[in-house]
Amino acid sequence: MKFGNFLKRNSGDEDKIADALESTRNSWLGGIVSHFKKNELSDVFWEELEELLILADVGPLLAIKLVDEVRETANRLNINSPTALEQLFRNSLLQLIESSQQNSVKATDFSNAQQGVTVISVVGVNGVGKTTSVGKLAHLFVQQGKHVVLAGTDTFRAAATEQLRILGSRVGCTVITNDAISDPGGVAFDAANAAVARGADVLILDTAGRLHNQRNLMAELEKIHKVVARIIPDAPHFTLVVIDAHTGQNGVIQAKTFSGSVRCDGVLLSKMDGSAKGGIVLAIADQLKIPVALIGTGESIDDLAQFDADSFVDSLLAS
Repeated sequence: MKFGNFLKRNSGDEDKIADALESTRNSWLGGIVSHFKKNELSDVFWEELEELLILADVGPLLAIKLVDEVRETANRLNINSPTALEQLFRNSLLQLIESSQQNSVKATDFSNAQQGVTVISVVGVNGVGKTTSVGKLAHLFVQQGKHVVLAGTDTFRAAATEQLRILGSRVGCTVITNDAISDPGGVAFDAANAAVARGADVLILDTAGRLHNQRNLMAELEKIHKVVARIIPDAPHFTLVVIDAHTGQNGVIQAKTFSGSVRCDGVLLSKMDGSAKGGIVLAIADQLKIPVALIGTGESIDDLAQFDADSFVDSLLAS
């Protein structure tokens, strides 16, 4: 079952995504839309299109691939009108994104999800906004009437525990922390037992930031998952890797190496608002091959939207 099928879509998600992509539209996408209005489809036209995509942090190899696809199709079908070229470009973007979205977040049957606790582990490198994203995700579930428990397994950063407590209080969900122990596995154990005892619907694990090559910390993350799985079968059911949209290609590279060490079922793309690097979604689809599940659209607690390929591409190419 896909993550989007477990979390119900809100009617305002499309508007949130459109607003968050304003900077992207006003920068590189605005240039690309204007570029398609040129009459002469010369070699220079296609080279300039590649450059615009690279500036958008799509990545050089993917930029070349996208331009070659559009150019080949336009030549084969003898298409040269601006409207038709824009449609070809839109179709290429949509096909690329949907190719990764087709990958189920995890092939697990959640038909009985209401009868047990669904565990979501939120992972990633330092500074990408994991704890804030956990609070936003919890808010989404609480809005949908679910009983949520948050686990503060980031025992290395005292501020993370306090931040999680504040977010939990604002959202209206249970937060399990333990200032007396420094073992994240112990906190995870307490949280899993508490989630089961209280009949929770969702347990979200807020994990410490770590790099893929920090073997002790990666082993610790594996331990957290194993501890929870002993109490809640098959946990974690979803593992979301958080990527900061502002980091562009660097964020994709970090997440790619990270996902090579731990299973990542989907991407939570944080801080999309104000970022001109909307091309990161295309890079994620091309390089990570895992679906974007959620997008951070602002600083407020309710600024988190579920990703939808059609809405995203339409928002990008909106005039």
